[in-house]
Amino acid sequence: MVRKILILTANPKDAERLQVHNEIQSIQDKLRGDRLRNPKKQCQFEIVFKCARPGTLLDDIEDEKPEIIHFGGHGTEDGLILENDNGASHRVSNDALKRLFRLVGNDVKCVLLNSCYSETLAESISEHVPYVIGIQGAILDKTAIAFASGFYKALGDGKTIESAFERGSVAAHFFNKNEVIELFKQKPLNGFEKFWHSAQHSIFGTLAIVGNRIGQRVLFLTGLIGIGVSLALVLSIVNQGLNSQAVSEALCSDQVGQAAAQATDIVPSSQEKGLISSGETVLLTYRANADLIEKGAAAFRQAEQGDQNYESAISLFREAIKKDKSNPEAYIYLNNAIARNQSKAQARKPYILVAAIPASSDTRRNRAEEMLRGIVDAQACFNDIAQKSCSDNPKEYLLEVKLVDDANDPEEIVPKVAREIAQNKDVVGVIGHFSSNSTKIALPIYERYRLGVISPTSTSSDLQSEFFFRTTVSSQVYGKKIVDQIRKYNVKQVIGFIDPLDDYSRNQWSEVEQLLRADGIRADAIELSDPTAEQEIDRQSNADHAYVLIPPSTRTGKFASDAEIFQRSARIAEKLSQKRGSLFIGGSTLYSSTTLTPNGSAFESMILIAPWFAGSSVETEDYAKVAAEKWGGQVNWVTANSYDAAQAFTSALSSVDETLNRDELRGDIINRLKAVKLSSPRTSGTPLQFNDEREPIKEPLLVRVVRGRDCSPVREGYVFQLLPDS
Repeated sequence: MVRKILILTANPKDAERLQVHNEIQSIQDKLRGDRLRNPKKQCQFEIVFKCARPGTLLDDIEDEKPEIIHFGGHGTEDGLILENDNGASHRVSNDALKRLFRLVGNDVKCVLLNSCYSETLAESISEHVPYVIGIQGAILDKTAIAFASGFYKALGDGKTIESAFERGSVAAHFFNKNEVIELFKQKPLNGFEKFWHSAQHSIFGTLAIVGNRIGQRVLFLTGLIGIGVSLALVLSIVNQGLNSQAVSEALCSDQVGQAAAQATDIVPSSQEKGLISSGETVLLTYRANADLIEKGAAAFRQAEQGDQNYESAISLFREAIKKDKSNPEAYIYLNNAIARNQSKAQARKPYILVAAIPASSDTRRNRAEEMLRGIVDAQACFNDIAQKSCSDNPKEYLLEVKLVDDANDPEEIVPKVAREIAQNKDVVGVIGHFSSNSTKIALPIYERYRLGVISPTSTSSDLQSEFFFRTTVSSQVYGKKIVDQIRKYNVKQVIGFIDPLDDYSRNQWSEVEQLLRADGIRADAIELSDPTAEQEIDRQSNADHAYVLIPPSTRTGKFASDAEIFQRSARIAEKLSQKRGSLFIGGSTLYSSTTLTPNGSAFESMILIAPWFAGSSVETEDYAKVAAEKWGGQVNWVTANSYDAAQAFTSALSSVDETLNRDELRGDIINRLKAVKLSSPRTSGTPLQFNDEREPIKEPLLVRVVRGRDCSPVREGYVFQLLPDS
């Protein structure tokens, strides 16, 4: 299967010269690379180059019948600059270009306007083309080329247009994060709108032909005949339109494309796929009370459609909590149903805070639950249904928490759900994502929509934005903590086991390596996935070495699954534990119950970085005690940091100007987050305040894996013990 890309370029001699040749070369290289990597792939791209001239533009598009049209050249707010036969500039208005795509839009799946000031044109063209990409304001050559490279590389790899757009945006963001590239999707028409639109086009076309050729006397009669013919054609046109929309999302994914060829409807949204829910569907399907939550979700959906109030859903969610009180999903949905019921009486919609969690990740789903436990406690505080006074909500606002399952998958799912989140005007903030890789992909999307994000777990120091905050410390702070510990020993060499493809792992090791080399200590990295890593450990001496194990926060190209990451880490840890006399330190991803059970013996005596510890102060111990009573067991740093993140948002919401529209509200929340100052009783035990870089003002701790008794239930095993000098 061959997909055609028509690249239209204009570089008039009387205008500023553009690096059009570099852009073309970049596109060719990316798609040629796909052919080399996948020579047997059924779906390939054919590239056709044309000069964008006003006299031949329509003919070129109709003759080539491309699925993608790429324009590279100058643009203005009023239109695109083409090139006339003499090589000089010729401006074509937005209105003329919109009319052009009204004619050819049925065949074109995507238009990329890689030119300045093309946002308005892109939005208008999207009435006729499924996907249109345009630029808001001016853009530098290097940024435009970077976007094109990322976009076509992703398409060549079989990604959807939306996913390819996000890849290109991330690539462009590295050059200039202030330049905004927008994707506009064609608004789907319902059956009647498609019928009427097509009928109008066919009917009036028939009438015009009749009027010109055989005169007014038979106009009315022939017009009626035309109407009959048109109505017969419309059913076929409607069906074709639906199929073309289904195909449009994935241009070069054979599996998706073949399925779409049989489709009769548009690609479902993430909510329809069960990835987004305020109570409509169950995300934690493996929990013991999932069946009761599903019954509550059915009642929630009925109430959402106006068939009834939320009382039935409230009752069913309460029954689910009785069956399994440690499952936070039922609490979230219960609080949401109560908030919606109350909001009807108040005639005021609740604020929506999104929790982006790895609910369907193979081993990170525990992290999803841990995040939600902290968030639901803060929601209960804000909505005044908690057992203690932990919020200041003078105007009795209500908060709804919308759950988003990103599956810890930055490749495919994160870009799609992030865009749907950001485009929802009712969403006032995001807590997440779990991994730095996922947050890195989502952050440019949230930036474009001015949506604030607080991550309780993403540590990468690459994550920098005026819209990004976190309640955990950055990899830079973690790196310093590790090196401070190493400096206490007479160490000559440090070996790090890392995954260079993971932002968290790479960033944290980079900080460690930089500080060690400044001290004159040799630092070498070994890829955690390297099959010879264990042999390398055997070759090292004991007493004068330190080992730092920093597994990735999510699966990358080096590992097939999250479970494989832990299995590999345990094997390396077990090997390192045999190096008696050497220092053995682990990154914060290992500060997890998975490290203790069933792998505790492999990690015994290892020192770990801890973002939070229940017994580090009276305040943290108090928070941990209350949380443990509610959830039936000890909570951890993920729950604590998620609680703090949600408390920061609710603190900002408590004082917002409710007269602002939702766009203005997002900006107001960002300003109020910068000024957040929460005391220990309002947090998980550590005061919360952000510095000028929107980082939390606090220090991580050090713990050691030791044999001991677990608190709940009491049993022999391995526990984390706080180091007294941390």
